[in-house]
Amino acid sequence: RDEYVLSENITRWVEKFGECGDIFSEAEDREKQLISNLKNNDKELIDILHIIEIEKPKDMFSGWKLYKHIKNNRIERRNMKDELLIVENVLEQVKNISCFHREKIQKAIDELFTRKYTFRIIEEEEMKDDM
Repeated sequence: RDEYVLSENITRWVEKFGECGDIFSEAEDREKQLISNLKNNDKELIDILHIIEIEKPKDMFSGWKLYKHIKNNRIERRNMKDELLIVENVLEQVKNISCFHREKIQKAIDELFTRKYTFRIIEEEEMKDDM
């Protein structure tokens, strides 16, 4: 019996789906990183507000620096939230990301090498009835 050889089309699909899996895994990692960064960003804002609350009144230049610090904090936060919105939207639509992982695809390919054909035996009486 000849050994089964994967066609070029199959290996091409494996690579394409594998790349999708890599992208989705990267998106999952980025989602976690963005959530963590947002928490840190919020903590930074709280720190700035505590400086304003606790420290003595500042001159105009120091007040302007605090204003710029708050503004930059909010701009960074908005950028992270916008990116997170896009990443989460895509990840929500693709619920079963693991189906794109190379290991899962490789398992399906491995099954191609061990599949067996079961002969369908037709009884003579069944053939007569069909005629």
